[in-house]
Amino acid sequence: ATIVILVLAFSLVESKLILPSHLTHSPRKWVKAICRFFVGNTVTGWISRIYGGFSKLQRAIAGSIEWFVRTLFQPALNFVLANRYIVLSVFVGLFLILLGGFQGGQIKQVSFPRVESERATCRLTMQEGTPFEVTEKYVLMMEDIVRDMQKKHVGEDGISVIEDVFSSIGCQGVSSSRGRNRVGQSHQGEVVFMITPPEERTYEMGTRELANEWRQEIQNRGGIVGAKELYFRAEIGRGRDPIEVQLRGQNADHLTEVAGMVKEKLASYEGLFDISDSLDESRDEIQLRIRPEAEQFGLTMSDLARQVRQAFFGEEIQKIQRGREEVRVMLSFPIEDRKSIAALESMMIRTADGQAVPFSSVAEAVIAKSFPRIERIDRNRAVEISTDADKDVVDLDAVRTDIAEWLPGVLKNYPGMSFSFEGEAREERESSGGIWIGALLIVFGIYAMLAIPFRSYVQPLMVMAVIPYGIIGAVAGHILESAIKSQDGLFKSITSFFFKGEFDMSGMPLSFLSYFGMLALSGVVVNDSLVLVDYINRRRRAGDDVFTAVSTAGAARFRAIILTSATTFAGLFPLIRMEATQAQFLIPMAVSLGYGILFATMITLFLVPINYLILHDIGSLFRNVYSSDEPDKAAADAV
Repeated sequence: ATIVILVLAFSLVESKLILPSHLTHSPRKWVKAICRFFVGNTVTGWISRIYGGFSKLQRAIAGSIEWFVRTLFQPALNFVLANRYIVLSVFVGLFLILLGGFQGGQIKQVSFPRVESERATCRLTMQEGTPFEVTEKYVLMMEDIVRDMQKKHVGEDGISVIEDVFSSIGCQGVSSSRGRNRVGQSHQGEVVFMITPPEERTYEMGTRELANEWRQEIQNRGGIVGAKELYFRAEIGRGRDPIEVQLRGQNADHLTEVAGMVKEKLASYEGLFDISDSLDESRDEIQLRIRPEAEQFGLTMSDLARQVRQAFFGEEIQKIQRGREEVRVMLSFPIEDRKSIAALESMMIRTADGQAVPFSSVAEAVIAKSFPRIERIDRNRAVEISTDADKDVVDLDAVRTDIAEWLPGVLKNYPGMSFSFEGEAREERESSGGIWIGALLIVFGIYAMLAIPFRSYVQPLMVMAVIPYGIIGAVAGHILESAIKSQDGLFKSITSFFFKGEFDMSGMPLSFLSYFGMLALSGVVVNDSLVLVDYINRRRRAGDDVFTAVSTAGAARFRAIILTSATTFAGLFPLIRMEATQAQFLIPMAVSLGYGILFATMITLFLVPINYLILHDIGSLFRNVYSSDEPDKAAADAV
């Protein structure tokens, strides 16, 4: 956006200051003189003939445009203007169909579509304490599967689509792999393979399909026994998980139980995989429990915990300064007595009145399971259950809606618990708010900038009425690009749309990047309307009646409007057709902007003249009704 703004700013300076000076003289004579001086008369003659050929082509194209305007466009415009209310109803119907497509789910929306990477990663996490040799066995199995796939998927040139394979054992992350030297990470491993970039690929199979085949082949070979987590990644720019349910409550056992139920529910949906939660593996710990008999001694749980901590961890009794360092002196049980539970059972607990009683008479030590990490949100314990999804198969909004209807019934049995959707759902909420704020600012800014030169409060609305129809073009562009990329082909997809009302948008669904393109589109499509309305106003000031001015303006500004939109689309078209991985992020934005401009241009040539005449009809109606009231007549004239 910054680059586009700067380019437009410099182009404004060039068009207002530099271009007029170029147009005041013809450079043809001195260009010929320079050519004769450097390349001679012969080459100059060739250049002149080429230039003459371009001039003839230019005149032919200009003549074709004038013939089209005179023969086809002008009669069509006059017919539309004569039946303006019927045609306006058709335009309104198109916009209502668009709204119905959004509400009915016919227009597929994926807020954060997956962009395939040129790298696929499989990360394995075993139970903590798993020997290095066990992790190594499974990592090598995963690597062998990739080697087999490398031999299997070979293009026409005899080169495999899988270029390189890397593996690491003892850590996750090839760049930081240290193998056996990585202390305490023997339960982790990773396998990564790189594939040929899409623009150089002769074998039509992407990273996602290869990762799915890799996952399935691991299952066919018996899976990985004892795996705590095994997940695959084949995308770039990936944010948070598509579906992430956050549970909050005070009871850890209830959270664990409901988390298991949510995981079972998610496993029942087709297209969801790699389901996991944020609960760490529970570990054994010694839990202290005070006996009722301790009340007669005045002991509390706080007193018991403090004395046990002093005995086993130690109590600071003195600090000694040694140079710049400070040494703490800790008093605790001897190291031999801190290695067994028997020492805890036999220790003496001091009561409030100074007596010493055995630990076993006032408390007990129980070995139980506990979580090494407790996550809290708003002072409540929190657990997050997340899952990955195949966005071409599963409808994420439908899954979230189903869970939102099912989960409250489950939580009725667990008082004090609540839930919310995080991950991509939260990013969608935040991004949607930003888009709406941006849209309101854009609409207000455009209206203000148009109202000043037009000196009217109504004419800017007439110009801005084209913006919604640009959005129709943006959606139609996504449908067209999806049809081009679909396996059924363009003709079959279009046929299915017209006869069955169905179309597959999996190849190019609407995303937040598409909406960003629509925001940019709203500022561009008004240019053509502005040119047209300005010409109509000038013709009316010159004395033409309103119908003649509107009809003449459409024909006179046809070439400028068409060339402006065509050149903009031509500049965006290479990006739309680019196959490079890095370009996939920008393609939805380019589709919205490019196709939206094309469609809005067609609408502008007919809708703006219609709106102008309808506003004039409304003004005439006011003049006829309030002809005796001069102030109201002036107001009607202003309209």
